[in-house]
Amino acid sequence: MVIIRTTAAILAALLLAAGVFAAPTLLDSPVASLARLFLNVSVANRLKDKGRCGSRLASLMTTEMGSQAFLTFFLNSGKRINDLGNYLSCKNDNASNYILTGMSMNALFLRLGICYPKECTVEELSKYKPELASYFASLVGFPVSPAMVKFVDVKQNNKELGKHGTGYAAFWVITGVLILLAVVGTVMDESGFFAGSEQGAGLRALQCFSLSRNLTSFFRTKNPVDPNLEIFNGVRFFAMCWIVIGHCQQTEMLAPTFNIWNYYMDIMHNYWFSYVKSATLSVDVFFFISGFFAALSFFGAFRDAKNRSIKTVLFSYLYRYLRLLPLLLFTLLFLMFVLTTIKDQPSHPNIQSQIDNCEKRWLWSFLYVGNFQDFNDACIDWSWYLMNDMQFFVVAPIFVIAFLYSHVTGLVVLAVAAVGSTVVTAFIYVYNDLHTSMAKTQTNSYYTIYYSKPYCRILPYLLGIFLYVVYKESKKNEDERLTYVTKIMNTFSGWGNYVFYAVAIVMMHMCVTTIYYFDNNTESWGTGLATLYELSFRPLFVLGLIFLILPTLIGKGDFLLAVLGHSMFNPLAKITYGAYMLHLLLINLIAVYTLSGHYTNQTWIWVQVFTVVFVGYAASFVVSMIYEAPTAHLLKEFLERSRGKAPAKLTEGGEPLVPKLTEKTE
Repeated sequence: MVIIRTTAAILAALLLAAGVFAAPTLLDSPVASLARLFLNVSVANRLKDKGRCGSRLASLMTTEMGSQAFLTFFLNSGKRINDLGNYLSCKNDNASNYILTGMSMNALFLRLGICYPKECTVEELSKYKPELASYFASLVGFPVSPAMVKFVDVKQNNKELGKHGTGYAAFWVITGVLILLAVVGTVMDESGFFAGSEQGAGLRALQCFSLSRNLTSFFRTKNPVDPNLEIFNGVRFFAMCWIVIGHCQQTEMLAPTFNIWNYYMDIMHNYWFSYVKSATLSVDVFFFISGFFAALSFFGAFRDAKNRSIKTVLFSYLYRYLRLLPLLLFTLLFLMFVLTTIKDQPSHPNIQSQIDNCEKRWLWSFLYVGNFQDFNDACIDWSWYLMNDMQFFVVAPIFVIAFLYSHVTGLVVLAVAAVGSTVVTAFIYVYNDLHTSMAKTQTNSYYTIYYSKPYCRILPYLLGIFLYVVYKESKKNEDERLTYVTKIMNTFSGWGNYVFYAVAIVMMHMCVTTIYYFDNNTESWGTGLATLYELSFRPLFVLGLIFLILPTLIGKGDFLLAVLGHSMFNPLAKITYGAYMLHLLLINLIAVYTLSGHYTNQTWIWVQVFTVVFVGYAASFVVSMIYEAPTAHLLKEFLERSRGKAPAKLTEGGEPLVPKLTEKTE
């Protein structure tokens, strides 16, 4: 009898705190509903004495009903779905322990903030996971495993938040020194101090911090390689906006919103919302662009046979590593030392877990292998894209050298890599029974063993390399050009361009909206169809993008060049890498300071999107002027000189080995 009463007390506590979390019948008769759901013989026979927590709750719900302890428990706990209650009041009560209690799945986190008695710890409550899983399953209408039941001790989890440590001071000291160097360099530059004869290494280094010099470079709008390549600037900006839309939506689904379940069901049945759910395709767009410009860089570097050496390749790796390092370092330091000063709130407890991960595994990020660990253990988990991009860059010379040997060899090597990636991805997907659909639970393994792995995501990068080969051939005289490239170019004349535009739009639209049918007919999509979808929709989307921009690249698509290649996108493209690295920091800050228990809607999410895009690019501009741009000039001034070559000689068009258009992530 004590066992039954203990279990009933736990569930009654949840129900009292939950309010509208339960169905109307439960609200009308909570005791009867609890009896029907949990107080049956099979449950009673399965349970054992589960410790002091259950006994204490049982006492609160019976003999201590109406006492001060009961009122503290009841008044400080949430009363409905995603109501976090009064965290600060509960936290300051020595006899209480505030614990988020809920159910987590890929797209949602349904939870309650409950002010338990101090005897209830995460370890004690975890003993009741099987019973709570059944309880949550009755609410959401689909099976819930005990592993999906989550408890978060917010006070313990946020123990480091709100503090100003030595790391915080060091971050601002470093930033202050860089700002001082920028001010001094600018004043000296504007006064003409750097003009004239050759300066020493110290003065040349100081000039690299000059804001005048960095701003001039930033607002230079003409691409020195080929004006047609400006089309990638617009593509990159809109792809970045797409990423922000996806991440704002994803974060809102995890936020403490009262109407989250109804909202979730509404968007699952909204056809046009597929464009938000398919925002992961924007990552593949960046992989594709990166492949194109990596090929441009290495073809230029290897143009002279004397440069086709391991020394050239190693130098390119070092240059790119150092070029991307400042913003990665800034993000890491900001996350570890500045975000720790935010207000202690229960609304977004995973910020502390991010900080803990970086303290333990920061080296994984600096070695660009962070995507080979468990996704939940990653430091700056959104930097998985940067890891992949760097890993692709490491293998890019293999494909370029193959094409330099012969065009057929290059195509064969590309095809072998593409087939190998497809086979490996199919095996991983089928063997682990993974699912793309939001309607089915995507476990952490989806992101750990598939989504973040380079051998599963390289196809768009390979398509970027192939497109550069076609583009390169199109610049040759017709009698020197490959036959199939000539045929492609002849197709883009008159109405041919519009045919390709139409095909591109249809292909890309189908790749985006297929997820709608997937989400709403999950039972009819077996593992085979799900695997086929996952293998095809990313490369097909990128192929559609190729059809869209290829006329412009070969000089026969003036309309799109005028739109996507507008000069306003050039400076934005240069800071897209920074906008990507910073945007999730901003989204997390919004989530932390969002009031508990608000009602969400599309208007609120679009307000977040525009805010994050604007503030993200503005912050990226500032950080770029202080951290990134001086580093770029220092590398050109000293690293290039150490090789005895000017940066302009490293590529066909006069750009450095890592062109500005490739200095980006996701």
